[in-house]
Amino acid sequence: GSFDPIPRTPEDSEKESDDEEEQESRVSEEARIQEEEDAKELIEESVNTTLEAEFLTRSSHSSRTSYAIAADLSEMELKKI
Repeated sequence: GSFDPIPRTPEDSEKESDDEEEQESRVSEEARIQEEEDAKELIEESVNTTLEAEFLTRSSHSSRTSYAIAADLSEMELKKI
């Protein structure tokens, strides 16, 4: 696509570093950040679902633990498939 492997950011022009290794590590850093973003989204989704389940469950079974709720949630997810 139109992805520019050398990001043009203010830091880059200040550093003026043409070190290839640094460029490579910057690209892999970006890939890693992207993976983290994706993972965060997944985690946030499951956390939100867990919190909803926890809230609903807490009103009827206040003594249940988050772990039990998370386990129930996993079972529900598996049954859906």
